[in-house]
Amino acid sequence: MPGTRNDGRGCPEPGGGSDQGRTPAPGRSRGEDYTMKYMIMMFGGIGAATRNRSPEWVAGMQELLMKLDTELKESGECVDSDALVDPSQAKTVRFADGAPVPTDGPFAEVKESLAGYWILEVDEDRALQVASQVVGYTEYPMEVRRIMDHSPQQ
Repeated sequence: MPGTRNDGRGCPEPGGGSDQGRTPAPGRSRGEDYTMKYMIMMFGGIGAATRNRSPEWVAGMQELLMKLDTELKESGECVDSDALVDPSQAKTVRFADGAPVPTDGPFAEVKESLAGYWILEVDEDRALQVASQVVGYTEYPMEVRRIMDHSPQQ
């Protein structure tokens, strides 16, 4: 999963990402190719992702994710990241008999569930490039979705 900070949570570190809306892409001036925040979501449980994989493959996956996480932090592109526990440890709150009712287990019986994420402040091409590096190794899907910009337009 995406890497961690000393406090157990992901980005930011060195350059720290921004929560102040859109900023120009590196090397661009205002008005050109703005970066946006993108959430890159990794799907699958740790068991599913590593089932039938060699210890070398698992080590390679961990190395790739840690390398990417470090690069994203050092470049200042990473706003936040974290890994989630296995879906078997999830709780779901459903509305039943007129009241919210917490239950054990994930929301639905799904083969793919959210396992971890990065929030990056980049352009779409860069977000897709990051996800493609991971998918190219793991062969598991990742979703890249732009985060809505709620900052006032100038």
